[in-house]
Amino acid sequence: MPPNMQTLTPGSSDTIPVTFRWLSAPASAVAFYAAIALPAGYLPLLLIGITTMDGLLLFLGLVALHVVALLGGRFHDPVAG
Repeated sequence: MPPNMQTLTPGSSDTIPVTFRWLSAPASAVAFYAAIALPAGYLPLLLIGITTMDGLLLFLGLVALHVVALLGGRFHDPVAG
């Protein structure tokens, strides 16, 4: 296996291939902070009410996006930067 595609022990932050490691920290940070901000979108939807199919799809899309952000940002350490 080429050295730039080698992975180390599972469960560590080094399991990402070296080629993509430079992208993982910024992507994780964006996902982390998106997971913090996305719930602010729930309040207007719930206050207005979900009365149409479009409103329901918007709400479910927001929940799905929030889940993706939670999973993507779960290893970000805001203290480390």
